[in-house]
Amino acid sequence: MLPCFFVGLVLVGISYQMTSLVATEGLYLTGIILYNGFFGSYACLTWVLPSEVFPTYLRSYGMESTDVNLFFCSWLVTYFFADMQRAMGKTGLTLGFYGGIAVVGWFYQILFMPETKNKTLEEIDLIFSQPTSKLVKQNLKNTAETLSDLVHFRIGKVFSPVEEGPERSSEDLKV
Repeated sequence: MLPCFFVGLVLVGISYQMTSLVATEGLYLTGIILYNGFFGSYACLTWVLPSEVFPTYLRSYGMESTDVNLFFCSWLVTYFFADMQRAMGKTGLTLGFYGGIAVVGWFYQILFMPETKNKTLEEIDLIFSQPTSKLVKQNLKNTAETLSDLVHFRIGKVFSPVEEGPERSSEDLKV
């Protein structure tokens, strides 16, 4: 989702450079629609994933600290937005700052965020308790497999829901 998020930002950035009012409005609106439509890819990092990674006895404190951090960062962006726009220009702010965050975030999600769909909290705990190098290695393997499926037009395999298999033991989860 983040590449489409970035494409939306590119369209908005290009629209600032155009001289035709009709073309500027069309490109800007298309970019904003793409940006907002694909912005949800960050939702897993701000709400879903934190609720899964904290152990049950710490979940309320963990989510509280996550929420405070999220709202503080939102306040920072809002408070300094006008200053950032004056310093960087509209295109620089759109593509340089927010686009840079999207690109860095995309690589971060590919390398460090495991798939937690259809996993129990105990399984998720095991995934996050393994060393980061193992997690990155598994994510790279999964990414290569997904790219291979996309290149070979196995779209159904990529976008189909994960099937529930037989119960897995903790030994099966260790990579």
